[in-house]
Amino acid sequence: LSRATDAVALKARSAAVSDTYANQGARSGAILPFTSALGGLCAAATAAVVEIIPQVGPGLPHLVQAGVVVTFPFLSSLFAAAASVSKARCEVDALAAGQAAGQLSLEYTDEEYGGEVLQPFRGVRELINLTTSSLGRKGKEKYKRFKKKLRRKRKD
Repeated sequence: LSRATDAVALKARSAAVSDTYANQGARSGAILPFTSALGGLCAAATAAVVEIIPQVGPGLPHLVQAGVVVTFPFLSSLFAAAASVSKARCEVDALAAGQAAGQLSLEYTDEEYGGEVLQPFRGVRELINLTTSSLGRKGKEKYKRFKKKLRRKRKD
C-alpha cells in the first residue's frame, strides 16, 4: 500500500513539475507579441525620422542627426534580442515540461526513478537510526541493547 501511495505521489509530482514548466513557458512567451510590436514601432519611427531629418535637420550638426537616425534601429535590435532570449526560455521550458511529463509514463522501479522508489523497511530503519543518533551516546547504547534483546527473542 505504501509503495502504491508513493507511486501516485511521484506521478503527481511529475505532473506538477510539468505544469510548472508549461506555465513558465507561457509566461515567457507572453512578452513576444509586445517585443514584436515595439520592434515594428521602432522601424516606423526610423522611417519617419529619416523623412523628417532633412527638413528639420539642416541647422543640426551631422553628429546629432546621425545619433537621432541610429537611435531607433538600435532600440529595435535590443527588442529583437529580448524576443530571442524569451523564445529561448520558451524552448527550454517546453523541453523541461516534456521531460517531466515523460516521467508519468515510467514504470515504478528503482532504476526508472533514480533510486527514489519507496522502500518502507529501509525507510523505517533510517528513521530509527536518525532518531537514535540524535539521542546521543547513551541513547545509542540503549538502542543497541534493545536490538540485542529483540534478536535473542527472535532466536528463541
